[in-house]
Amino acid sequence: MTNTHPHQGSEPINSHALILEMKKRLEAELDKYGDEERAWCDEKCITRFLVGNGYDINKGMQMLTAALKWRSEYKPYAIPLSEIKVLNSMYLITSNIARKGENI
Repeated sequence: MTNTHPHQGSEPINSHALILEMKKRLEAELDKYGDEERAWCDEKCITRFLVGNGYDINKGMQMLTAALKWRSEYKPYAIPLSEIKVLNSMYLITSNIARKGENI
């Protein structure tokens, strides 16, 4: 899969290679976390952090490790449904899974 880096004009970027590199760097980091955090940090998650940081692996890693730390400390997946407020009586967060099964 080849994409164009938004900040480098038309220079092609091999996003799959970048994802694999980021995954490799995360291996040791993930050992610090529990099963929930490791499951959340799948290839789609890594891709979101990589793309969201302009394909800059260092920035993506920094944000992703901060997110992992936050998830580990606050455990958003463990919040009981009874503690979640209805927003504008239209929106209700019920899980950390989107309609197509992607992690949120």
